[in-house]
Amino acid sequence: MPARTLQDLVSAAASLHPDRAAVLYDPGSGETPGSLLYREVVQLAEDLSAALLRNCSPGGGAVGLYCSDDLLVPAWILGILQSSAAYVPLDPEAPGLLTARVMSRCGLKYCAVNRDLVQVELLGRLGISVVDGPQRAGGCHPSDETGPLKDSGRPDLAYVLHTSGTTGPPKTVRVPHRCIVPNILHLRSLFQMSADDVVFLASPLTFDPSVVDIFLALSSGALLLLVPSVMKKMPGRLAQMLFKHHRTTVLQVTPTLLVRFGHGILKRDVLSPGSSLRVLALGGEACPSPAQLRSWKHEENKTAVYNIYGVTEVSCWASCCRVPEPELTVSSVPLGTPLMDTVVEVRDEDGCVITEGEGQVFIGGTGFYLFGFFTLHSQKNCTGDSMLCSCF
Repeated sequence: MPARTLQDLVSAAASLHPDRAAVLYDPGSGETPGSLLYREVVQLAEDLSAALLRNCSPGGGAVGLYCSDDLLVPAWILGILQSSAAYVPLDPEAPGLLTARVMSRCGLKYCAVNRDLVQVELLGRLGISVVDGPQRAGGCHPSDETGPLKDSGRPDLAYVLHTSGTTGPPKTVRVPHRCIVPNILHLRSLFQMSADDVVFLASPLTFDPSVVDIFLALSSGALLLLVPSVMKKMPGRLAQMLFKHHRTTVLQVTPTLLVRFGHGILKRDVLSPGSSLRVLALGGEACPSPAQLRSWKHEENKTAVYNIYGVTEVSCWASCCRVPEPELTVSSVPLGTPLMDTVVEVRDEDGCVITEGEGQVFIGGTGFYLFGFFTLHSQKNCTGDSMLCSCF
């Protein structure tokens, strides 16, 4: 039976690879990295899910998730999803007032927290009941609240995020499983994922590409690599951890984050002749030109580079294009072709779909509306009918 939820994807992989490492957390401080097997992640998730089902009744079908990048992140997320609730990631580094506003907008009544990061009493003042996240040993320690988990009427919801406002006013976006699961399945196929892959969790949980990182890895029997956020701000150290110590094979980042490595590290470690990196997916911003990408790569590097484009309001990604090989020499990278169950159209000022000329891009798909964003130029090129961004 086809997977219908994110947790279904992980369950299928865990049944095939119970004793493979699922998650590895490297603190980057010389300490031995911690790891969890697939069967351990599943058990920890079941522990948290049982605690939620036994003790909580979250209004709106959502549970806050207040934690930093650590070994237990996937188990936290899966535990919430398995309780038929959606997870709402909360940024531990965000101002308290902003976090309180997010909680209020989502109508949160329950929050899974890492007690090392927050004073639980403060959440109590906001009317938020606390459930501890899963523990490596000893199981969960649920709150004293009692009562079954109520069905909010939206058991299909996977997660709730808040947009940054780049395409309009900041808004709350509720993403159902039926919108994000096709993303994972299609990208898993395009990237030819296998259990031998190592996927780096580059994005914070509050940024939706993190959903792709986590479930692209855990639906494939692959290893999900996590490091502290402070290490992500140290390009030299990070490159050593990713490509020397852990042999990362799949990296999904914004072009801005990639550039932080610097030209030297990019050619020497990230996109070198012997780099472990199979797939580099660039999204969230305009894709660099092929000429610029070539300047970052060693001429003997074999990494496949993809331009992925999308908006939080629809799912995570809407389209994907493998960057043309050097001999094709194009001036800019197309947005590519729509991903599974996604509709991408360019319409003129009268709302008619066009295949050439300028218009506004509309993105939607099965079960959700078409959203209009910004002006694009549609033309035919080496990849067929693709869209080239002319204005952001």
